[in-house]
Amino acid sequence: MKGHREHYRLPGRAVRDYLQALFWQKERRALNGQALSEAVGLMQAIARREGQEYRTSLRVAHLDGRTFLDLGTDAWEAVEVSGGDWRVIAPDACPVRFTRPPGLLPLPVPVKGGELGELSSFLNTDERGLMMCAAWLLAALSGMSPFPVLALSGEQGTGKSTAATALRNLIDPNQADRRRAPKEERDLFVGAQNGHVMSLDNLSSIPAWLSDALCVLSTGGAFTARTLYSDGEETILEAVRPVIVNGIPDLLARPDLAERALTVTLYRIPPEQRRTERTFWKAYEEARPRLLGALLTALSESLRNLDSVELKEAPRLADFARLIVAGEKALPWAEGAFMTAYGDMQTEAASTVLDGDPVAEALRRLMHDQEQWTGTVKKLLGILGEREYPDGRVPQTWPRTPRALGASLRRLAPALSKTGYTVTPAGRSKDGERYHLSKVGESTYTTFTTYTGDVSDEEKPGEHCAAEVHPPLIEVHPAPVKRPVPAPVPEMEVIHEW
Repeated sequence: MKGHREHYRLPGRAVRDYLQALFWQKERRALNGQALSEAVGLMQAIARREGQEYRTSLRVAHLDGRTFLDLGTDAWEAVEVSGGDWRVIAPDACPVRFTRPPGLLPLPVPVKGGELGELSSFLNTDERGLMMCAAWLLAALSGMSPFPVLALSGEQGTGKSTAATALRNLIDPNQADRRRAPKEERDLFVGAQNGHVMSLDNLSSIPAWLSDALCVLSTGGAFTARTLYSDGEETILEAVRPVIVNGIPDLLARPDLAERALTVTLYRIPPEQRRTERTFWKAYEEARPRLLGALLTALSESLRNLDSVELKEAPRLADFARLIVAGEKALPWAEGAFMTAYGDMQTEAASTVLDGDPVAEALRRLMHDQEQWTGTVKKLLGILGEREYPDGRVPQTWPRTPRALGASLRRLAPALSKTGYTVTPAGRSKDGERYHLSKVGESTYTTFTTYTGDVSDEEKPGEHCAAEVHPPLIEVHPAPVKRPVPAPVPEMEVIHEW
């Protein structure tokens, strides 16, 4: 179309509009609904059985060591990022077939010579917060999953929604740039089909089901349901997406999501530094081509060095950490600073998770005066219950059975390991599942246990292995940075998405 290829999903509104316009141009009358449905069905059948298969992507794709970014322009231009350089290319030169949902908006043409440090003008956070935002942007732009979840928090009036929009619009502007929390998992995955970035705005809390769904979306997964008006067919919505969440309270109440997240605190803007939104967004639009170019330069540096980067201690999102470390020469901080800040942030997030959990608090009080404890989950449940609630009136969130306590121990183990405690499975006996608890001097990422032979009723905690990763916690929060306020229809190539 207009001298270049365009790609549309089958079936879809864009294809139906195209066929109607084509029929009108030829016949000067409308195509009736039945004929239109039959034509679309025929195109699907031809695409499945005779059409050539291509990889399709939305906004960003990583292929054969290179990253491709759809600029969303009318000319369907893209950016090719390779090790050490990037360039704008024509659609015919792009090996990825990009599709565009209705809400997708164009990006500015990037320019070289920009500095990522300019991002501080639009985010009222500290040095570590700026570092985490830049790292999230680089990961989201790379197209290399898994992606971290960016969690923005702060009191009222700190610009959380504005920051979320500014960050998303650097890499994936969309008409639905900030969404409310979905009512069910299906809505979350439907939204993920229509944008590269999923941004959830002004959340009061993240319920357990949404926390689990965001973990799946961050690392990749699918939602399945019966196809409407069918008996045996199944619709599969598959996605892996970068996510932004923002809200006033601490949103990361569950350890699994907290371990995948980058937490950023935004600070209240002093009255003398506040500017109108018009001024803020004018300055932002002027800086956007430079910031996008700086991100592309940092990504090219990451791709050039990625194969040579080895982490001494790998965190949960090890691939993400390697990507950021590989590009540190082109990022606005000293080499090695990211892993230190990332480790400190993970430890703080783990402490926040544990502070609100009654089981975690009870375990830490139990281990305050002893170095280790080994026994069955049933026995542990009795000990904790007697110590914490001698009158027998336990809260609603307290585990009522050994099985429930065992699930809590497994869920809390990674967070406890970062704050100086290890929870290790110690096999099973005739009395039930056994655990070994211990207190260590330094925080660790994860712990694991290996066994040889059967476990008897006697104490056998196994071989406990732990990897130290964090130096003593240091304060990395300087004062908040200052922030300015703000023709005839031709033929079309049809590609079916498998």
